[in-house]
Amino acid sequence: MGHVYDNLYDLFNQNFAVSARKKYCRIALGVLYHPRCLVHDDFYCVVFIHKRDLDKCDPPFLNRFEKHLIDIEALIHPRHKSVAHDLHMWLKTLLPKNLGKHFPLLQHLFVDYRQDQICNLVIETFEQLNIAIDDEEADKRHQDVINHCQRKLLRTASFDLPLVLSLQPNFEHQNLIDHYYEVHESVSFVKSIETALDTETNIIHRIIDTYTQNFHTIDGLPESVEEIKLSTFKTELELTNKIKQHYQSSRKIRLLLIRVDYHDEHQHILSLKHVLLNEHVQTSNRGVWLIFH
Repeated sequence: MGHVYDNLYDLFNQNFAVSARKKYCRIALGVLYHPRCLVHDDFYCVVFIHKRDLDKCDPPFLNRFEKHLIDIEALIHPRHKSVAHDLHMWLKTLLPKNLGKHFPLLQHLFVDYRQDQICNLVIETFEQLNIAIDDEEADKRHQDVINHCQRKLLRTASFDLPLVLSLQPNFEHQNLIDHYYEVHESVSFVKSIETALDTETNIIHRIIDTYTQNFHTIDGLPESVEEIKLSTFKTELELTNKIKQHYQSSRKIRLLLIRVDYHDEHQHILSLKHVLLNEHVQTSNRGVWLIFH
């Protein structure tokens, strides 16, 4: 976004021209075109920057703003924070103490593990269990929330989890290993698709992470599922038209699978997200799933 910030120099400096009691700001669009844009009286500008990118920002740019450090813990309720803390402590007990510092990590045991993800999982669990965050019942059902989150995490566990747990044999870890295999025996990609298609309402969006390659064939897909690759689209307009066609078409296709090669196409993910969110039709019984290879 740095190139955009440079064009908004006067805006960030609040260097406005006043005409007929209205404020105008010069916006630099290219070298020669600098139009004046009307600024709303209640206009307020907030710029979000990752902490890791602060060193790349020019001091004059940073000095234009009040600065506040925001993380996920500052945005969640204390009850959510308490459950998330207990979950983190439980997860740490799964890591062996006698192996290297860099393997295994929780990122190896649970796909796409992040601390923020745990907080989001806790918030989602409160909603799914219909627990009011300000109700006294929330404290009584603390363990119910943790158990539900643990079951969810086991569904995202990698093949490394039972192996790591077997290095620390005890009753609890053996139960987790047994539960892991019970869960994953009943979880398959085709079954997930069949379950989604059984509902006549809107198909919930899903993101699937897989260790397979982008060119691998997906066997057993129903006729109502279409599979495409992000690499087949040359422009964002082509992708947008395809998503529109999916939701508006009279064909029997209800689920569109978009396969993404993360290493080669990660720079297009934000654009893909933008298209999917803007073209999504709430009243449609169709859906789109992303598969990251």
